[in-house]
Amino acid sequence: MILHILSLMRWEWFKLRHRWMPWVLLTIFVLFTQLTVWIPLIIYKTERGDVSDSFVLPDSLFISLTAMFGFAIVLMVTLASSIMGAEYGWGTLRTVMARGPGRWQFLVAKFAVAGLAGLGGLMIAAIGIGISSLAASGLAGDVSSSGEMGGWSDVVLLVIKAAYALTPYILLAIALTVFTSSATVGLAITMGYHIAEQIAVPVLTALVDGFDSIAVFALGINVHALISDLDEMGFIFMITTLAQGELPGTGQASVVVLVYSMLFGGAALWLFHRRDITGAKGT
Repeated sequence: MILHILSLMRWEWFKLRHRWMPWVLLTIFVLFTQLTVWIPLIIYKTERGDVSDSFVLPDSLFISLTAMFGFAIVLMVTLASSIMGAEYGWGTLRTVMARGPGRWQFLVAKFAVAGLAGLGGLMIAAIGIGISSLAASGLAGDVSSSGEMGGWSDVVLLVIKAAYALTPYILLAIALTVFTSSATVGLAITMGYHIAEQIAVPVLTALVDGFDSIAVFALGINVHALISDLDEMGFIFMITTLAQGELPGTGQASVVVLVYSMLFGGAALWLFHRRDITGAKGT
């Protein structure tokens, strides 16, 4: 069974790497993370502030990956929707299922390849940040990291946690794509939920007494807590924050993210198993 899933994953990876979209999305992410290195260097060189931690290793890796994690969610949701939606758009599902791969094995292979693509993208971006940081440090001259954010082992842990935190968004995008049989609609609903949560949670926390006790179980809040790993709210682009109060602990955040992942993944598997397979539907 495991060998069968690995074989399906190999085929899914073959299809993915021969498409333009994943490489375009990866390029966009790498370029955006580069901004978090070179803009601080320009500020530092023009003597407008001491922001050397933003381009000196290993702190630059923490700052760049954390600040751009919300953007990674947007790109991975786009990719995950496309990975599943392409099968509906091209009308290839009926042909693939006729070969007998098994519906849940086929979908698990999709899950795994999307997750590994997210992990790979984070690792490539981290390598790019590291190379740019070395170049920026050389251009800046005598600068050194404060070391307040952690060491190299903490960088590895951050990449793993970031990939883990991407999982529920990937599974939600695939589940909604299965539900709507459309990559475009699945992407739109997933991003609509993501944006609505960012707007609603801080507003309701500020206006409704006691809502913060509910908000601590929101997906975005726990992803924020898992990535920032702080007792206070750090800056993460496009991730839900609380209007006041502390973030949940890392332990709770890990469990909540796992629960959301199981719910979204289980929903996708249930829907895919029960749905009739039709012909090509476009996007």
